[in-house]
Amino acid sequence: MCFSEEDQELWDADPVDYVQKKQDVMEEYSSVQSSVSSLLVAMSTARFKTVFPIVLQFIQTKLTQ
Repeated sequence: MCFSEEDQELWDADPVDYVQKKQDVMEEYSSVQSSVSSLLVAMSTARFKTVFPIVLQFIQTKLTQ
């Protein structure tokens, strides 16, 4: 779920293509990033009071780094 050098190169070359690639419905089925995102959303939704604060703290920590 990290922004890689390949992502940066694609963004610099063609931002529209980058967005289309990241939002490709067919690629979501085989994408690890999409699977992890879905898992986090499902966990945060199902157990909001226990999981959501932990996920939010993790995201905040990574953004401040």
